[in-house]
Amino acid sequence: MVKKFKKNEKQKKKENKEDKKEDNIYKDNESKDEEESLKHKDLSKLIEKDLKNGKIINKKSDKSNNSIYKILQNDYLKNNLNINIISMITKLINTSSSLPNKLKSNYPLNNLLIEIVKEFMLSDLEIVYLSLYLDIYGWENKFFDIKDNLILTALSVKKYLNEDIDIIETHLNENYENMNDKFINWIKSQNNKNKIIITPRMVNERNNILKKSFNCYCRNNYIDYDDAVDKILNLSLSYNEINKHSNKSKSKEETKQIIDFTKEEENNY
Repeated sequence: MVKKFKKNEKQKKKENKEDKKEDNIYKDNESKDEEESLKHKDLSKLIEKDLKNGKIINKKSDKSNNSIYKILQNDYLKNNLNINIISMITKLINTSSSLPNKLKSNYPLNNLLIEIVKEFMLSDLEIVYLSLYLDIYGWENKFFDIKDNLILTALSVKKYLNEDIDIIETHLNENYENMNDKFINWIKSQNNKNKIIITPRMVNERNNILKKSFNCYCRNNYIDYDDAVDKILNLSLSYNEINKHSNKSKSKEETKQIIDFTKEEENNY
């Protein structure tokens, strides 16, 4: 009896330990989920962390990183840069809610943004975020010229959506003067906007806008031939059915006329 009691006690202790373990695992998972959700809510979280650690762009030259950058960029230009991305850039400019008219008329924004897309090797999703960032943070910044502001905005997007961009940061440091200091100052200039939330719905809506067919040549009476072909294909089945029915009716009428004519000739004969 005593042995049985001890055995039961041991089993209870073991079960309690297992329950505590499960509780700890649950709490750990819960805290991780909370942390992940906060990370996505605050756009500047990753950048603020970099600022505190004083690590944004590595100032040391790294030849191997530069050669890797060139290989990656060549691959991007061959396989990823396409007419869809070019049209997204044009649409980004034409649909922006915060782009001042003076910038639109005085700067070749299309060419400038395409060069930035090539340099940062931006994906479709990153271009969507760039569009949102420009509407949120603005196309103009009183501390930077238009080109620097666009580059720093693109860098902010790249850092937010990617865990490691050392290769791109090394390239930027090699090709732009004081890029590290500029980025720190750009972040400080945006301090009043660093709590803005971008939701999945905003991303989806902007993606639909940037990928919608439009008049990329700004011509009057413009025809989007891709859209026109799609409509023709959709209508072709119903058109063929109507045409087929019309031909059948016509054929019946012609046959009736021939029969009537033949009967009349026979009667006259």
